[in-house]
Amino acid sequence: MSLILDLPDSILFTILTYVASRTNRVHVIFHQLAPLSRSFYESLTYNRSLLFSAILSEDYGCIDRMGGEKKRRLSERLKRTMKGKVRDAHIQFCDRNDIVHYVISEMAHSRKVSLNLQRIRKVFRDYGPILGCNHRSKIGGTFLIECCRARYVTERVILACIKELVEKHGSLPNVSSSEISNINRNVDYIYPICIASARAMPKVCQYLIQKGASVNIKGTGRFRLKFNPRKSIYGTYTPLRFAKVMRENETKFGASSSDLVNLDQCIQVLVQNGAKD
Repeated sequence: MSLILDLPDSILFTILTYVASRTNRVHVIFHQLAPLSRSFYESLTYNRSLLFSAILSEDYGCIDRMGGEKKRRLSERLKRTMKGKVRDAHIQFCDRNDIVHYVISEMAHSRKVSLNLQRIRKVFRDYGPILGCNHRSKIGGTFLIECCRARYVTERVILACIKELVEKHGSLPNVSSSEISNINRNVDYIYPICIASARAMPKVCQYLIQKGASVNIKGTGRFRLKFNPRKSIYGTYTPLRFAKVMRENETKFGASSSDLVNLDQCIQVLVQNGAKD
């Protein structure tokens, strides 16, 4: 720990860029490093103004002129406020992400103002440019998860929105939601590929796999049946098992082979990419 304590701010910031993503560096500093040493904690409070200035600029798009002047000696009062500025910037960042998550979730479940690529882009113009696509909201969801759940739109629209999030904004396919279940009040972790598999979206499945989604990861979730919306399945399954369980239950309520083409294609895509039951 003494080695970290002795590192210049610029080198410590460079190291943090390798161990944590943008906006997660604050978590690493305050929740992983600071508790290890009182000396480092005090250093953060009084002597790390340049580190916090770099975080403000790179992670949150804020410019602090005083903190950016490397040669200028800051007063104790100014040094104390640098930590607070990062804290305030992170709180604003989290609040902004919660708003965006709410907006995308509303679109995903609305008939009148449904999800589409143009609306996703407008959200990022209105609330960006720095948003945490892999940052869970207060209720545990992510932007990518909400797009996968979208109703009243085609798979093509969902795929276009997912591509926008992954390719333009850095969404990661293996980031789960973390939400309280309405069934047993436990915390459920569900992944985009599990949702795509259960909802019979083979093109979305294939795209997520191409972008690194794990085909054997297990998620927990509840999905309403298409051919009997009053019924649903709930469990902890791999993507392949979700698709098969959905198929079995849809068949029970009268779905024909032609009705299950997309589910069959999901199963085929998953098996071809090494998925296990």
